[in-house]
Amino acid sequence: MNDYIERLEKLRNNISNLLFKLNPDKPYNTLKGDDKALIFDHSMLHNIWNKLSKGEKVEGWVKSKVTFVHNMAVKEMLKRGFKHTYNSKLDDTLSSDLKKQTVGMK
Repeated sequence: MNDYIERLEKLRNNISNLLFKLNPDKPYNTLKGDDKALIFDHSMLHNIWNKLSKGEKVEGWVKSKVTFVHNMAVKEMLKRGFKHTYNSKLDDTLSSDLKKQTVGMK
């Protein structure tokens, strides 16, 4: 399980640096990071999904990976007491239990 978390952290940091030019000396972890980092990650996942949906390439990402990480991010948002609102077709890929908790889900 630790290997799995480490891989996700590396993946998140690589994409953050690639897309948003974050400072690599200050990486964050959605599962352990602050609320702003979690919200940023969630927004970033929707941006990546939109790019992939338009046929654009995003280094290191495919839709299945985005959906997996998005499910984790939404679970963490709900755990922290945030509401999750329907934003895009990425939300259609949520697990059924998370769909039920998403505001505005179609």
